[in-house]
Amino acid sequence: MEDLRLRNNSFKSFSVSGKMLGKQFSIFSSLLRELKPVYKDNRFQRIVWLGLLNFLSLLLLLSWCSVTKSMGLLSFTHLIFFDTLCLCICALSIWVEQKKPNAHYTFGYERFEVLAVFVSTTFTFVSSIFIINKSIWRWISHTQIHTGMLIPESC
Repeated sequence: MEDLRLRNNSFKSFSVSGKMLGKQFSIFSSLLRELKPVYKDNRFQRIVWLGLLNFLSLLLLLSWCSVTKSMGLLSFTHLIFFDTLCLCICALSIWVEQKKPNAHYTFGYERFEVLAVFVSTTFTFVSSIFIINKSIWRWISHTQIHTGMLIPESC
């Protein structure tokens, strides 16, 4: 009888307390376990630092965009945002590169590179659509541009 109870409980994925059959389950610890061998790669470290630098510059540019209402600065901010997303794809492809073939993925994860290129080009198209949309909206609404803040931003 106890064996049947254990078998029925094994199909439950999560409980309210976050325990799974007496073992503590944490998404953060599983993420760290997956990223620890990848972080040793120098390419991944560079991508992480570039991603952080891009994100910080994105926050600064977003604050300046709200003050100046500059279309050129806004399009550059969109470009930085989608570049940050492409850096995330590069980091994910380094993680996938280290995965080995198994019974479920007999070719390994080789096809992921094709999907990564597809997603990167899709990000580029979406970025251009955002910029075209904002340009048309700006052309219709004739928004006032504050040029006093643009000189420090260009430096």
